[in-house]
Amino acid sequence: MKKSVLVFGAGLNQLHLIQAVNKCGYNSIAIDPDPNAIAKNEATNFVVVAPKDYEKTKEVAEKYNVDGIVTAQMENPLILMARLAKEMGYIFPSQEAIECSRNKFLMKQKFIEHGVPCAKGFISHDLGEIEKMDITFPAILKPADAHSSRGVFKVESKQELRKYYNITSDWSSDNSVIIEEFMTGQEYSVEVIVYDEIVTVVAFTEKTITDYPMAVELMHIQPSELSQEVKDKACKIIQKAIKALGIDNSGCHVEIFIDKDDIRIVEIGARLGGDFISSYLTLDSCGVDMDKAIVEVCLGIEPDLVPKFDRYSIVKYIVLPEGKVINKLPSEDELSFEWLRMVHFFSKVGDKVGEITNSAMRTGFYILSATTKEELLERIDILDNQLESLIELGE
Repeated sequence: MKKSVLVFGAGLNQLHLIQAVNKCGYNSIAIDPDPNAIAKNEATNFVVVAPKDYEKTKEVAEKYNVDGIVTAQMENPLILMARLAKEMGYIFPSQEAIECSRNKFLMKQKFIEHGVPCAKGFISHDLGEIEKMDITFPAILKPADAHSSRGVFKVESKQELRKYYNITSDWSSDNSVIIEEFMTGQEYSVEVIVYDEIVTVVAFTEKTITDYPMAVELMHIQPSELSQEVKDKACKIIQKAIKALGIDNSGCHVEIFIDKDDIRIVEIGARLGGDFISSYLTLDSCGVDMDKAIVEVCLGIEPDLVPKFDRYSIVKYIVLPEGKVINKLPSEDELSFEWLRMVHFFSKVGDKVGEITNSAMRTGFYILSATTKEELLERIDILDNQLESLIELGE
């Protein structure tokens, strides 16, 4: 009988994952709270399920005789998925491992316990607690368990900490926040697959973020310009960090800071990288299909993680002037470059451009690849100029 895989989410960021299930020859059973989810028609079966509706999710799994469960770039379903996996015997990280990866302070405690280099920090449940504390500035203020850069700020003083504290607290499920030291150097993400306790680093990704105090990601490029020596050192730390959290049979999105010889872990998500890094960027840069890999992992099949080629690829987010009204966006025909993998706008004509305070506030993005770094940069310039000439803004 044909195997069935339950995919959590049917939005644009799960499109390639659903397609990967189909290409593997399995039935894709997709669930999403949105009845109009953009990728629903790609699935063999699609069911509308509320995000925290465990019983309905279990009902879907039983109805379609699901053999494995997956999600790619999403944090929110992970706790529910771990519970379902434990009850129904699916291959998935343990509930403890998911909890440690979702709660950034529990994660930090695990890192410290196992000697994993990371930023020093502490948790606070009340602004009054930190008023009395001696804090070294600058510092990073972030929710204990949010994602997508929501509520993350660089603060230079207690005055700024007070200014942003409630915003950050509101993004946390229990209103707790973390204040940690500000790390210097360059931040990278690392794309990882863990199968049967074997940690395989697939790619290092260079990232660009907004200007502080926010820290929203605006661009991702593969491969990174890091030396093999630095990568090897980072890989050992990453393996140690993943084992400290107890993550197994999962994708991992690791964020690290590298400052000369100093390499420290920021945090680790027990899922594949967002911003289309795992679904398109890695596939285009080295030929490793991480979505296919995670489908195989959920069914107990060893994935193929051997790079097939060496190219350059980029995901770049489109930034428009804050406060402007979008009067016109380009059509697909106006951006028909053969080397353009994808372009998508979250904003619509008539929208007012807001401040980019988190990932959901970005206007749109494009993905493209090239044989060399020089060719990649040339294509970025061509596309940026084309977008500038085609997007019309008003007051």
